[in-house]
Amino acid sequence: MDVMDIKKGLLNFFKLDQKRNRIILCVIIIVIILAIIIGISSRNKRKNITPDQADSQTTKQSTISTTEPTTKTPTTAAPTTAAPTTAAPTTAAPTTAAPTTAAPTTAAPTTAAPTTVAPTTAAPTTAAPTTTEPQTTTPPTTKPSKSVYYSSNNEDEVNNGNSGIYAYKSRGTSYENYRIINFDEGCVYSFLHGDGNTDCDRLKIDSGTLNDVVIYTYHMDGAEWSYGIHFKYKSSPSKVIEEDNDGFEYEFLPADLNDALRYLSQKTIHDY
Repeated sequence: MDVMDIKKGLLNFFKLDQKRNRIILCVIIIVIILAIIIGISSRNKRKNITPDQADSQTTKQSTISTTEPTTKTPTTAAPTTAAPTTAAPTTAAPTTAAPTTAAPTTAAPTTAAPTTVAPTTAAPTTAAPTTTEPQTTTPPTTKPSKSVYYSSNNEDEVNNGNSGIYAYKSRGTSYENYRIINFDEGCVYSFLHGDGNTDCDRLKIDSGTLNDVVIYTYHMDGAEWSYGIHFKYKSSPSKVIEEDNDGFEYEFLPADLNDALRYLSQKTIHDY
């Protein structure tokens, strides 16, 4: 603190209340005197330290420096508001602390006993053989195709028009006109039923299928004439068309095959 600052402070204090100023001034003077006495005492203490004390202090400092520092948790004191008090000036007698010599401490070295880890041997594991049972594959079940009443073929084969037996008929006023196309025998049977006629014509198939045209021919007294019969719509056996030698066409519908074969068995067959 500067001398000029002290003077200015003193002048400012004297301008205030006389009594309070005296008290404050006395407190300041006492604080200054105490600071001076403590400073002088510290200097004297340093001068009076013997060489042995200096060595012990150095050893103490080195011992302290080897110990791990401890961290104190900072504590926060709650702020308190003190009521203003007027203290009477007191003069404290200077005290001189006697120097203390700390005995040096030497930490005994500790030797960690070596630890030996016993080796562990894993027992060999043998995997049990696994036997894979043969898998049996079940073949997919095929749904059987339905049969049809007018042919020996089932519904998957009947559209081919080139195998098995087919039965068709057309209706007259008092009779039924039958055609049995038998690919197994390679011939066409033609007969009437219901008019009392007992004859049946059997004609050899020359060529073709019902999906194009089945050709069969009459041979009689040196003359020949051919007929053709086929599905009205390709791959659709619901109707057949017969075309005679003169180009006239006749439509036939499916007939019960069992009935047609029974009627055929009652006829007298003529080959042409």
